[in-house]
Amino acid sequence: MLTGPANSADSRERVKGFKAYLEEKGIQLNPDQIFCGEFQEEIAAQLAENLFKNKTNITAVFFANDNMAFGVLKKLKQLKISCPGQISVLGYDDDKRAE
Repeated sequence: MLTGPANSADSRERVKGFKAYLEEKGIQLNPDQIFCGEFQEEIAAQLAENLFKNKTNITAVFFANDNMAFGVLKKLKQLKISCPGQISVLGYDDDKRAE
């Protein structure tokens, strides 16, 4: 999961909701799997590039806003990683680009 700043109420609530959903499904979210993308496209893209280069077992990423998801979709294309073939991307907040 990529989230926004720790001091953002939206960020905290979205992490809380994501964890609650996973727990309902019997999945424990490891705190080491939560990264701060600051709700920014460029920061999320750089974090994702580092993650995908170092961990080949990632199959899905949830973003606490669509802006970060769009940044990562661009990065995946650059890295020649197929979405949704190799990895699923889910953003949150109904950015106009998501329509």
